[in-house]
Amino acid sequence: MLVTRLYIEPSGQRNMLLLDSESGVPDYWSTLYVTNSLRARHLRLGTIEKHLQALQSLFMWAELRGINLIDKIASGKAFNINDTDSLTSILKLRADELPKLISSFNTSTSEIHVKTSQARNIWKKFDAIPRQVTPANFNDKIKYIGKYIEWLSNILSDCHSKSITREQIRTVGYEFKTSLGGQKVVVPKDNFGASKSLGNAEIQRILKVVNPLSPENPWDGEATRIRNFTIILVLLDSGMRSGELLNLKITDVIRGKTKQYGLRIVQRSGSINDPRKKQRLPKTVQREVPISDTAFKALNHYITEVKAKTPNGQKTEYIFVSHSNSSQGKPLHSINSITEDIRKVTSIDLTPHVFRHTATWKYCVRMKKEGKEWKDFVELLLLKFGWASEKSPTVRLYARKFIKEDLFERQIKQQDEYVQDVSNILFLLNKE
Repeated sequence: MLVTRLYIEPSGQRNMLLLDSESGVPDYWSTLYVTNSLRARHLRLGTIEKHLQALQSLFMWAELRGINLIDKIASGKAFNINDTDSLTSILKLRADELPKLISSFNTSTSEIHVKTSQARNIWKKFDAIPRQVTPANFNDKIKYIGKYIEWLSNILSDCHSKSITREQIRTVGYEFKTSLGGQKVVVPKDNFGASKSLGNAEIQRILKVVNPLSPENPWDGEATRIRNFTIILVLLDSGMRSGELLNLKITDVIRGKTKQYGLRIVQRSGSINDPRKKQRLPKTVQREVPISDTAFKALNHYITEVKAKTPNGQKTEYIFVSHSNSSQGKPLHSINSITEDIRKVTSIDLTPHVFRHTATWKYCVRMKKEGKEWKDFVELLLLKFGWASEKSPTVRLYARKFIKEDLFERQIKQQDEYVQDVSNILFLLNKE
C-alpha cells in the first residue's frame, strides 16, 4: 500500500510524496507529478497532501480492479462506466480505512479482481458502507484525480506507439476526467452569517471557560492555561489564521511608541530553524495586524512571565510553545485540540477559523457603527485580514452580509461587552 511521507530537504523546503509502505520506495509517477505539476504551480504543502491522499484512493482502486493505469491509458482504450462507478464507491471512504475494510471481507486485494462473482459482492459491500468523508472532500478527490489522469495521459501521449495516436491517449484522460466529474455531489450552501460568526453570548461563554482561574478551564498546568487564554484573545482580536499565529516570532511583535500595538505576519517557507516538519505558514500576503491594548497585555504577559520561564522556552523565537513534559519549550504544532476542548465544555460549534470569521465580522460591525459604506473600507479589510482580492468568495460573502442592515443593531450594542471581563482576568493573573 502507498502511504504519504513528509520530509525536509537540506534547504529547509518541506516536501511530500507517496511511497510503498513495505519497501520504502517512492512511487515514480506520483512523485513526477508532484515535482512537475504541483510544486511547479507553487501549491502549499497542505494542498499537495490532499492531492496525494486522493491518489492513494485511486491507486488502491486500480489494484482492486486489476487495472494497470499506465498500460490502460497507453492503450488508448477508454475506461468504462463500471470503472468510474466503482471508483466513486472508494472515494467516499477514507483511504487509510480501506485496508481494514478489505481484510474484514476475508480476502486480499489480489483476489478481488480475479474472482468475478466475489468481486461483484465486494463492490456491493463497498457501496453499502456509509460515506466517511464530507461532500466537499469527496468532490475535491474527484477533481484531484481527474487532473492527475489528464496529466498522466498527456505525458504518456508523447511515447505513443505507431498503432495508437497521441490524440487517442489524451482522449482517454479527458473522457475519464469528464466522466468522473459528473459524479460530483451538490454541496448545499450554508447560512454564512448565522453559522460561522460567534455571537456576543458565545464569546463571553468561551472567555469564561478559558479564563486561567476558572474552575471550568479544561487544561492542566498554569502555563498551558495562560497560553491558551492568550491564543484565544489574539485570534478574537486579530482574526489571523491559525497557521499565521503559530508562525509568530518574538520579533514579530510591534510595540508602538504611541501605544499602537500589532503583529507582523511573515512568510517563512522553507525555514531551516523551524523544527516542525509541517510548517505553519501564512496563506497569502505578508502584512502587519494591529491588536488592542488588551490583547497585547495578555500576549506580553505570556511571553515575559510564562514562555521566558519555561524550560527550553528561550531556545526558540516562536512565541507559542508546548508546556507538556515530552516537548516542553518546542514550537506548538496545532491549536485544533484547544478549540476541541473548548467545544466539549461549551457545546459551541468551534474551530480555529471561527475566530477569524468572528473578528472579521466585528470589524465590519464597527465600520457600520461609524457610518462607513462597504466601498469605504474594503481595501482596509483586505490588508487587515490578508485576502489578496475583494473578488475572493469569502470577501464577497461578507459584502453580501454587510448590506443586510437588520443584522447590526443588536451586535453593535454588544460588540465590546467582553473587553472589561478580559481586563479583570488579566488584573487577577498579574496579582497571582
